[in-house]
Amino acid sequence: MYLETDGNHGDAESIWVENEQNVYFSVTSDEDLFTNVYLINENEVSKVIEFGAWVGIRLQQGAAVWFNMNEDRSALAVKICDYSGNEIYEGTLSSEYYEGIEGPDGEGFGFSGFSALMGDSHNLILIEHIRSEKSSKEMAFLVRYTITPNGAEYHLLGKTFWR
Repeated sequence: MYLETDGNHGDAESIWVENEQNVYFSVTSDEDLFTNVYLINENEVSKVIEFGAWVGIRLQQGAAVWFNMNEDRSALAVKICDYSGNEIYEGTLSSEYYEGIEGPDGEGFGFSGFSALMGDSHNLILIEHIRSEKSSKEMAFLVRYTITPNGAEYHLLGKTFWR
């Protein structure tokens, strides 16, 4: 859905219904390079979070999660804010869970992204993927990240075989 808010144009990415009075939605624009979160309260729309450069966002219980690949494209960088705009966590999620895995037929592989992101303000559950360099075979991992004062701790919940 294409929206105009605050004079900016962008795509509605995610919606979170907190209760009958508070509905949050995000708008991103790859043209204007912004990602914002808005609140609809009593039919009034107000901007509650500005994430800046366009990438992706998910709204979930208690938090907005902005995400992008890190600089060397080896893992996912995230920023988590509560709906008042207070930062809960910012950093790169560990990809240590796939260390020691051998690629199909001995070929190299790398992080290729994720297909699901769910959770709340202190727990992220993702399905993350790695892809082989030559055969394009892929492996998926179900990973939970718990946000603590020491950072994001990962817990590998499951994985597929190369396919």
